[in-house]
Amino acid sequence: MSNPDILSNTSLRVYFQAKEETFELQTVVDNKKLQIYSCSMPLGESAISFIYSDFEETYTALRNTETIFLEINAGLQVKAHWEELHKLSVKLVRRHPYFGFASQMLSQAAGQAMAVDMRLLSRLVPLYRQMHDNLTLLVKKCMSVQDGIRGSSFVDRYADLMLTHQLADRSPLRYSTVVTEFLPAVPFPLWKTEDCDYPVIPTLQELRAQEVPLELVDSLYPRSLQDLYHYIIAGYLKQGICFKICKNCGRYFTVTGSMNAEYCDRKIEGSQKTCRQMGAVRVYQQKQMKDPILRLYNRAYKTHNARIRYGRMTREEFLEWSTRARALRDKCLEGQISAADFEMWLKE
Repeated sequence: MSNPDILSNTSLRVYFQAKEETFELQTVVDNKKLQIYSCSMPLGESAISFIYSDFEETYTALRNTETIFLEINAGLQVKAHWEELHKLSVKLVRRHPYFGFASQMLSQAAGQAMAVDMRLLSRLVPLYRQMHDNLTLLVKKCMSVQDGIRGSSFVDRYADLMLTHQLADRSPLRYSTVVTEFLPAVPFPLWKTEDCDYPVIPTLQELRAQEVPLELVDSLYPRSLQDLYHYIIAGYLKQGICFKICKNCGRYFTVTGSMNAEYCDRKIEGSQKTCRQMGAVRVYQQKQMKDPILRLYNRAYKTHNARIRYGRMTREEFLEWSTRARALRDKCLEGQISAADFEMWLKE
């Protein structure tokens, strides 16, 4: 099986499974489904990454397809233009999974025998912008667990946003094509055939032949961008997905574990540390500042460490002192010796 033309018969599949949301681009070659692209992430993460990313370059690329389609319809540089659109299709879905729908639209255009609608993709730009604004509003006013907006369910809040006309899209959460499918209930590696770079999606018969445990999952095959938006929102509301503001970077993040989480896992700009790691450092420092025993130890530690630089203590002497100091600090924290005795030893 050779590599398929990914602009031929390509469809986007979206589903929720095992606390993850998955986006796949699929195509069919020789009656076999191939996986062109797949991306899984914790539930809620696709909305957060979409809210906080800059897509102006992507929107410009979508608008520029008007000229490309115009020239294709006129018979100008047809082969070169479709090669360009082939690259754009891959680039779009890799930029963000939501743009997989635009990739699907490109596939539909490639399969048309008639002239291509020159605004096929450019008209998606305002729809993506509206989707961005709606998701931002829902994260802040509907699915946030910040202080001050508790007391009502997320579903109640969503209904209130619709009734007060705060949402640009106030239509029912309707989506056209949802298929209940058998999917592996455990991680299952896909395989590749000779001369093809894309893995084959196994059939139900192949899964059962290998006795792979299965579960039923509702998969969306969107026919419109609104389908995708509605499916995502409905899924989040049903799953009770919630968001909090990170106390370090000030941006929302998905709460995937403890509701007491206060920091996200984003990397701090210019650093290899994440907000969560920095938060742990801050908590430790605050604890150090509040506990008088730890303040005594830290002050003495800095004093003795400085003596190495000034030649008043060797490193070996410092290591010996610090080992003894930590042992006495821990005994003092456990109440085995008094703070006064610990302070007296530090001053010796």
